[in-house]
Parts: sequence; C-alpha cells; structure tokens
Amino acid sequence: MVLDLNPVTLWNFIFTSVIFILGIVGYIKTRNATSFFIGVAFGLFAFSHLVTLLGYAAPLELFLLTIRTFAYCAVIYALLCIGFMTCKTFRFWSN
Repeated sequence: MVLDLNPVTLWNFIFTSVIFILGIVGYIKTRNATSFFIGVAFGLFAFSHLVTLLGYAAPLELFLLTIRTFAYCAVIYALLCIGFMTCKTFRFWSN
C-alpha cells in the first residue's frame, strides 16, 4: 500500500465525506428520501476517493467504476424525486 496524497483527491474525499454526513443527518431528522440518496451517493464517492488515496485505485479500477456508477445513479434518482415529487419520505425502521 502506497499512500497517494494528491491534494485534489484529498479535498474531494473531505468534501464528499462532509456531504455524506450531512445527507445522512438530514435523512435522520426529516426522513426525506432525497437527503438519503444524496448522502449515500456522496458516501460512495468518498469511498472511491479513499481507495484512491490509499493507493488501491489501479487494481480496483472496475470496482471503482461500478461504485461511481451507482453513486451517479443515486444522484440522478434524488434529482428525479425533486423534479417530479415522487419521493416523499420513507423509513428503514419504525420508531
């Protein structure tokens, strides 16, 4: 494992991690599906940036492409929910 502390990737990791946390906290507070899907998408982006920072990007290229594709699909779905008001709230567990 060789750390690749590229400043752009490092900043991307920091910002995507913050957006991930805010999205999940927003979901917990409001049960809004859009916040959840945006949080999950940016969590996946953060994971891919972390893998790159840890130096595993080259051998896991196809895996990272798949992760990023799922992340983009989650953002697209969240934006469709906003645009067409199809997602209101949902719960994974009942309180």
